[in-house]
Amino acid sequence: MRTEHRPAAAFVLLEVPGLDPINVITQDLGPSEGRLIIECFGQTWSYYWGAMGGQRLAEFVATSDPSYLCSKLQGCARLKKREVEYLYRIIAAVQQAMREVAGA
Repeated sequence: MRTEHRPAAAFVLLEVPGLDPINVITQDLGPSEGRLIIECFGQTWSYYWGAMGGQRLAEFVATSDPSYLCSKLQGCARLKKREVEYLYRIIAAVQQAMREVAGA
C-alpha cells in the first residue's frame, strides 16, 4: 500500500437561510483537474473533474450551470424532486462562496 499527500482546502458555510452548516472540501489536483466534496446534514455529494477548460476548481464551480453541477453531484442516484431542490439550494450557496474565492 502507498499513501500520497494531496493538499485540500476545506471550509464551512454557516448561516445559510434554511440550511444546516455546509462543509466543502476542494482539491485542485493538477491543471484543469479537481474534486469537490460537499456535506450537509449527514448527506454527502462529490464529483471528480478530469477536465475543466484550464480553470481551477473554484472558478469552474463558480461559473458552471447549477443544473450541470447538480447532475454531476447526484451521480446515478434517483433523487426525489424535493431532494433535487435541496441540492440546488446547497449548490447555490457553494457557488456564491466559490465566486468570492475565485474573484469571479
